Amino acid sequence: MNKVNVNIYGHEYTLVSEKPKEFILKVASFVDDEINKTSETLVNWSKTDILILACNNIAEHYFDLLDNPDTKSQQELFNKIDALNRELASVKLQNEQKDIKIKSLEMTDMNSESLKAKIEKVKSDYEEKLNQSNQKIEECEKINSELESKFFELQIKLAQKEEELKNIQSQSETETNSQE
Repeated sequence: MNKVNVNIYGHEYTLVSEKPKEFILKVASFVDDEINKTSETLVNWSKTDILILACNNIAEHYFDLLDNPDTKSQQELFNKIDALNRELASVKLQNEQKDIKIKSLEMTDMNSESLKAKIEKVKSDYEEKLNQSNQKIEECEKINSELESKFFELQIKLAQKEEELKNIQSQSETETNSQE
């Protein structure tokens, strides 16, 4: 908001508007000029009458401009410019949204590459551990095989020893029976 102090028909006013200060001053000057012209032609009239007639003159200027074909053409051009500005803003917004989407996709691609590298690392580590595990399994199977062989040998020896024990017990019984 812009605040501007102006002098209209000998009185100070503070005008507030969203328009630029230059525009506010231009409007105040136009109103002041119109009131002064009206008061010069109507010397003995009251201030209220002068102000009302000045407002009427300003309104006449306004409606003359609206009815003027050039003004209508200008208004059509302004409307077209406004429409084009809205369309341009829409296109800019769409472009910004596409830029954001592209950056997002680029980041996804970068993340994808990073993720692929991580996956390859994990896969490589897994394969290395799998190879180590397979080697340990082979070593365990070899040891197991050796243990099974030794166990079988021990079972054979045990069976032989049991047989020998039976033979010895049998001989011992035979000898004990023959001595009696």
